[in-house]
Amino acid sequence: MKRIFSLFLTLILLTAALPALAVGADVRANLPDDIRAFFSTSAFNGYIIDELATEIFENTAGGSFAFVAACKGNQHILYGFELKDGKWVYWLKNAGILLPSDKAYILANCKGQIDNETEQVYQNDSLQIILLSDTGDYYVHSQVFTVNEYGQWHLKSIFSHLLAEKTVTNAWVEKDRILYYQEELAKSTTVWGVTETNLRYFSIAAFPPTVKDARNTLTTPPKISADSDLSPILINFTGGQKFPVYTGPGPQYARAGGGKASVSTNDWIQVFGEENGYILIQYDITADQMRFGYITADALPQNASIPPLNLAHEEARLTRATYLTDDPLNSQSLLLMLPAERQGVKWLGQMGEWVYVEVESDSKTFRGFVPASSITYTTGLNSYSATLDTDFYSATASIQVQSGTQLTAQIIITYPLNYFYDATREPDGYQLYANNVPVLAQTTTQQTALPDGRRQSIFSITAVLPANASLLGLCPIYNSIQKADETIMIYLAK
Repeated sequence: MKRIFSLFLTLILLTAALPALAVGADVRANLPDDIRAFFSTSAFNGYIIDELATEIFENTAGGSFAFVAACKGNQHILYGFELKDGKWVYWLKNAGILLPSDKAYILANCKGQIDNETEQVYQNDSLQIILLSDTGDYYVHSQVFTVNEYGQWHLKSIFSHLLAEKTVTNAWVEKDRILYYQEELAKSTTVWGVTETNLRYFSIAAFPPTVKDARNTLTTPPKISADSDLSPILINFTGGQKFPVYTGPGPQYARAGGGKASVSTNDWIQVFGEENGYILIQYDITADQMRFGYITADALPQNASIPPLNLAHEEARLTRATYLTDDPLNSQSLLLMLPAERQGVKWLGQMGEWVYVEVESDSKTFRGFVPASSITYTTGLNSYSATLDTDFYSATASIQVQSGTQLTAQIIITYPLNYFYDATREPDGYQLYANNVPVLAQTTTQQTALPDGRRQSIFSITAVLPANASLLGLCPIYNSIQKADETIMIYLAK
């Protein structure tokens, strides 16, 4: 009994003499206390932050930023921090930006340097993410992200021996194109199209490494006419995600693509508005085909502000046999055949030569587009639009009049990038006039922001018009004062 007790006591003493196990990442770099504390929790056990795997940008465009590449095995994750009120605040985690590697990444600022391959100069503060060769005397992989005046970091270049077999990826990235440099040809090849460049959402796996890949995958969002009932917003979704797509707002609607339609967030996505927790989008499938459809609003980036869909939902009639498509602007591929004089068609809105409709077929509900020449109203719905540009904003008004008296209108005011908030320059409401006589109307207002930093004010108006209304006026109100010289005028068809 005494021997057992002595052994137990010895184990206690030995255990007390052992040092406590470290909690958090093994931080070998010189980091601010706030950032070091962030990595000190058990969630970062086993991670290493190498001496050269950090970079801090103080008082740069849009603020002060710090970046850290944390490594665990061959996995690397990029973290970002922003200095706010004297404290470094976490704002970025991107696991898709760094390739797996058994070597540590190096972070650096290459502002003012000339890119050796493209001879382009990095004008702004630029985060360079580097992997060195085994000998350490040249890059095997490099990505550069530059910051703009809004504190947004966007991809500017990629040089890599690792992205494609038997070739080197050497690309300079612009907003609507990628320039691929081929050293052996001593020239560059431009591929037009949009790819995700925002550091927050960028995924290296989604970037086309070669000219061939880019030509097969890149497309440019189509321009939609100003008089369309659908107004697009280009949203930067978080890369590397995939969502099912339905023809209408919810799984109760049919799903195209043989029941397998889905969208990847690695390419451009236009958003048109929200209905019942789903957002209407347009996206590209291939270089030759796009699709309109709905995905859950949960797919939106955090804090994204999307206006509601203002669709008509009015009875309509097909005047001839036609077809339904979810790609009116490109392939116009067949989704459903529709016979003439078909009943139960809902007119939702118009987009140029196409009308957005809802129909039933084989116990399924579809939304899509039919040629405008094949459909007519059965309840007297008319649509109108007008625009107005002032020194401080651009305004677009979309109006629908049902049965000659029921009015719904939306006015979208967009302010320029260099605009600073000034209440004296911004309408806070509108007064509706019919034949120069004031009309009682209900107005709601919403503020939203575009991905490029511009701000919008959206005014939604409902009213009952007098039966003889032929001229509408939408007069802006500034602090209870109407400004007649900025009135939007619209003549109603008779």
